[in-house]
Amino acid sequence: MIKTPHIIAQQPCACPTGNTVSFILLCICIASPSLADVPPPPPPGSVVVPIIETVRSDDTRETISQRTGCRWTRLARFNTWPKTFKLKAGLSVRVPSDCVPPKSSPKIQGFEPCQWQRKQVNHTILKSTLDRLGFKPPAQFRALIVKTTLGPKRQNIASQRIFDYDRRSYSLKWNPASTVKIFSAAAAAERLEMLGVSSRAKITFHYDRKTVTRSVRGLFHDALHRSDNVAHNQLVEVAGFRLLNGPQGTMGRLGLSDTQIMRAYAISSWKKLGRRSSLRQSPKLSILGSDGKRIELLAARDDNAYPCRKAACTTPSDLAKMMCKTVLHEQLPPESRLRLSADPSKENSLLSLFRQCLFSQCGGRYRRRPSSITSLRNRYFHEDQDYYIYRKAGYSLGWRSENIVIEDLKLKEFWTITIAAHGGKNGRVARKILDPAVDYIARIISEGWL
Repeated sequence: MIKTPHIIAQQPCACPTGNTVSFILLCICIASPSLADVPPPPPPGSVVVPIIETVRSDDTRETISQRTGCRWTRLARFNTWPKTFKLKAGLSVRVPSDCVPPKSSPKIQGFEPCQWQRKQVNHTILKSTLDRLGFKPPAQFRALIVKTTLGPKRQNIASQRIFDYDRRSYSLKWNPASTVKIFSAAAAAERLEMLGVSSRAKITFHYDRKTVTRSVRGLFHDALHRSDNVAHNQLVEVAGFRLLNGPQGTMGRLGLSDTQIMRAYAISSWKKLGRRSSLRQSPKLSILGSDGKRIELLAARDDNAYPCRKAACTTPSDLAKMMCKTVLHEQLPPESRLRLSADPSKENSLLSLFRQCLFSQCGGRYRRRPSSITSLRNRYFHEDQDYYIYRKAGYSLGWRSENIVIEDLKLKEFWTITIAAHGGKNGRVARKILDPAVDYIARIISEGWL
């Protein structure tokens, strides 16, 4: 929003008073709203009324009132607008001098990249924009979009704007399904980094019924790329239940307080290994590094209480934050980062492996099902040309979710998109329930609606 330097000076009127005066003098000061003729500097003691920045196409009465600190009804009276008046892009708004705007914009106040607060989220623009385009939301639809702009030389995050659909991005009443695997992968990567282990290491799980050895690369590939549930459970064991969910663990340290992973996915396959449905107990682990170094981790158990009563709990907001922290790791301040190497180009980097698996490049043969992301790539964002696309999707019990980051290589912008909806009992219908939503959101991003 561009601020104009022009001002309107409201000159004070001097009304004579006296005991012998028998009439009332009406003083009227009129300031012309025209910007063509800039008035001379006001004398000392005058009241200065600034002209608010030009109205944008996505502005509403609510956003104008919030920005100016003045009720809409008063703004309309002050500008002599009729009740049926409609805002138009390019319009200048005069504001009474006693209206006090916020000291700082919500997106700047307490700004911490990839760690936004509820008061910094816009709850109206996304829904109103989709409504104008004729979008019909599916059942229990929720969406959060984050526009991230980088600073000079791509070294830091200059700004973030967060758009929520109908105040649902902090809801826990949904099934995030496989999208939570980015949390188990992040926590496991942090612990392996702390132990000095690279992506070429191998991990042996000493279960009651059998011993299983997995490579770190294969474990991340299966959990994130193939979305294998047993691999996800094993990543939780590598991370350790308390180091994942505890207040001093990965989720607690990163401020993702609504996220916990409590029980295993794919219970029948998991129990064949002699494991229980709860992930609170980790088995003994033997780690063999690429340099021949051996590390033994004893079995551990965490019996602390956690608020989550499901297999996994999270919110669209927490999912978007984790995707943001993963893809934009180098641009974050050190205290906001994952505890991973800041140089993803380093050989066998765990951060590089993590992102490659979200980018579908961590190796192995796996044929993905056609999905809404296909339309996203083919119609709007041509991957490997002007954009990179990172993604972790989920589907379970009729719930379909998409967690996407689009990197615009030309404009130095990142778009984080987290959406979900319930498609009913018909699996074939439910899997495609988000296709129209992805198409609409891709359109408003590519055409500059937000």
